[in-house]
Amino acid sequence: MGKIEQNCEEVKQLLLQKNEAYGSSAHETFKQYGLMAYLVRMQDKLNRLHNLYTNPNIDPHNESVVDTLRDLAGYAILALSEVNEPLTSNALLNHAKIELDRMLETAKKEDEAEGNEDGEGYKMQKVFNDGVYKVIKEFSNGQHSGFSANMAISYIDRLLKFRPLTSLTFEDDEWTEVSEGVYQNKRASNVFKEEGKFNGEPYCIDGPNGEVVSLKEYPYAYLGNFTPKEELNVQN
Repeated sequence: MGKIEQNCEEVKQLLLQKNEAYGSSAHETFKQYGLMAYLVRMQDKLNRLHNLYTNPNIDPHNESVVDTLRDLAGYAILALSEVNEPLTSNALLNHAKIELDRMLETAKKEDEAEGNEDGEGYKMQKVFNDGVYKVIKEFSNGQHSGFSANMAISYIDRLLKFRPLTSLTFEDDEWTEVSEGVYQNKRASNVFKEEGKFNGEPYCIDGPNGEVVSLKEYPYAYLGNFTPKEELNVQN
């Protein structure tokens, strides 16, 4: 067995041992945080690897350079299995049904507690649940992997909030006049401009703490990013 085959086999055995010991904890974290769950763990291993490599006299505390490299490879393999594995439609729909049914049961109990014999609250919740379930069912038909699902959810969230998927250009064709001298951006419904406000600069009505802010000061407020321009320049 060559070195590559041997190293692959050792990483495989390490993954199988950890999976038996810890179960699906890594997968559960991935479902909650997406690929970032693995990126954080891999970054921790990279930081440790850097410390071990640049400080040869450091006490490894039972985790050597080789151990760290194996863990790093293991996390990469786990992440790869997540992004390549399609979401199980039945699992997603079952989860949705369980959670929506709990809301329905709560509405029923509230009707009973308030003496609503016509079950109005239950009926309204049922209509709401049916609509949500229909959307989730359609989403599940896309056979997304864990990676593409998170990206799709991000896109859907923006679109449902009338937010753009890419940065605004502020060209003339992006604006429509909603009242005399007041223009609303067609791609971001929370962005306006008018002659007597912020010197005619575009502004967002959904700024930090619900404030109305100039996009000159908060360039991406319309996306929910409230980082001031000065800090963006420092980061870049």
